[in-house]
Amino acid sequence: MKLMKVLLLCFSTLVFAQSTRFVYHVVMHPDSLNKDYTVLEDANLDVTPEGSVFYSSKTIARDSLFSRMRQTRGFNRTQMQDLRSKIDYVVTKNYADQSISYEGLIGMDSYSYTETQPFEWKIQSDTMTIGDYRTQKAETNFGGRTWTVWFAPEVPFFDGPYKFSGLPGLIVKAEDDKGDYSFDLAETKKIAQPYVLNTSGFGRQTIKIDKKKFGKVLADYRKDPIAFIQASFANRGFRMQNNRGRNTQREAQLKKELEENNNPIELK
Repeated sequence: MKLMKVLLLCFSTLVFAQSTRFVYHVVMHPDSLNKDYTVLEDANLDVTPEGSVFYSSKTIARDSLFSRMRQTRGFNRTQMQDLRSKIDYVVTKNYADQSISYEGLIGMDSYSYTETQPFEWKIQSDTMTIGDYRTQKAETNFGGRTWTVWFAPEVPFFDGPYKFSGLPGLIVKAEDDKGDYSFDLAETKKIAQPYVLNTSGFGRQTIKIDKKKFGKVLADYRKDPIAFIQASFANRGFRMQNNRGRNTQREAQLKKELEENNNPIELK
C-alpha cells in the first residue's frame, strides 16, 4: 500500500505539475432533530503535488470582504451573514507524511490539530459511471459513521473531500449511511496555485492542540458560549462585563444556533 502511494505521488507530480481545483457540492443535515433542514454549499479541494486544502467556496469571498473591511474600517453585517458557512473548517493534507490537519473556529479563535491517515478502506468490485468518470466503490467506518465512496482510478490523486484520502484515485462521491452528509464532485479546473486562506480574521489566533483536547474545548464552548467568548477576550487583556451584564439576546441566538447544529460530520 505504501509503495502504491509513492508511485501515485510520483505520477501525480509529473501529470499535474500545476494546481487543480475540484469543486464539490455538499449536502448537510446539521440538525438531527429536523431532517427537513438541509444545507447546500460548495467546497473547494485545491490539489498540488505536495498536498491539498479543503475549504468552503465562500471562504474566498469572505476573505476578500475581510480585507476591504480592514482597509475601510467598516463592518457590513448583512454581507457577513450572507457569507456564513456550515463548512466552518479547513482540512489540509500533506502527501509526504500522510498527515491531515484540521482547523476550525471555536468562539473567537481557531483551533487546529493534526492526525495521521485514519482510514481503513474496503475496496469493492462495484463500478459506476459518474459524470465523465468510471468509478469504483469503497467503504470505511470513520467518526461514528459508515461511509460509501466512489473513486476514479483514472484521476491519479489518492485524495478527496473533507479528510477522505488513501484510495488509488480521486474520490468523486462520498455519503454516510445515515444520509446526513454527502459530497459530489461538480467541477474540475486548473488554477495557478492553491488559494491561500486567511484564517486569522480580526486579531484571531490559531491554537494548536491535539484532537482529544479539541473535542473538550468544543464541548466547553457548546456548554456556555458566552462565558467561553468572555474568557477568550479576557486572555487578550480586554475587560469584559460580568455575567449580569451579558447580552441575553446574543446568548439566546448563539444557543439556538448550537442547538440546530447538533449533528457534526464526526460523531466521535
